[in-house]
Amino acid sequence: MESKIKLIILLIISLFISCNKKIDENPPINDVTQLLDLSKYKLSANIINDSIQEYNGTNDNFLIKGKYNRKQNHKIDWWTIYNKVNHEKYLMVEIFVENNIERNNQILFYQNNKIDYTRSKLYTVDILYKNDKLHKAAYNFYMPKSYFRTKNVDLIYEIITYKENSNPQKLSLNIKNNNHHYCEIDLSNYNQDQNILIGGLFSEYSYNDKSQEMGINEIFINDTIKIK
Repeated sequence: MESKIKLIILLIISLFISCNKKIDENPPINDVTQLLDLSKYKLSANIINDSIQEYNGTNDNFLIKGKYNRKQNHKIDWWTIYNKVNHEKYLMVEIFVENNIERNNQILFYQNNKIDYTRSKLYTVDILYKNDKLHKAAYNFYMPKSYFRTKNVDLIYEIITYKENSNPQKLSLNIKNNNHHYCEIDLSNYNQDQNILIGGLFSEYSYNDKSQEMGINEIFINDTIKIK
């Protein structure tokens, strides 16, 4: 089922992502990529299995830790960067691999060991029950604050169970403010399923009035929900 949801997410990507887009992130994506550049660290490796190893690295300013697929030559899952002086978290990045190419998906910056929502790009999901039965999934998406004004926000998703898949759905999200968006997915018809996978693509379309530039921020979602 995990491989199936990855294929569906890639299908959603191919159907709905524009080839020409300007990413509006603070700090710029290149800064995050530089912090994740393993060539800038002195590394040690712990072999987990035939394919996966865990790296620990250090340089003058930071410590880095994360898992790496040796056979496919790319990072996987979450990577964490710590401040070398006090060992506090500085950054966490979720790696999404598309066509064997790494993409920085969720990006969490920390201040005093707490997530700085003004700089981060992430989502949370709360599973809600009604009368002890599965009711809905409530999603909150957070974007870095910027000079771009949010025009519209949507979520294209598909629900997968051990029985069957749903058709791709598109939701328009409630814009709470320029960097916080909310939506709910009805799950009341899935109480008989052993577990549910929700996969899809969140997109925020924004506009900079001063420079007259358009921007797109995106997050891939991939959540497993176990029925009580």
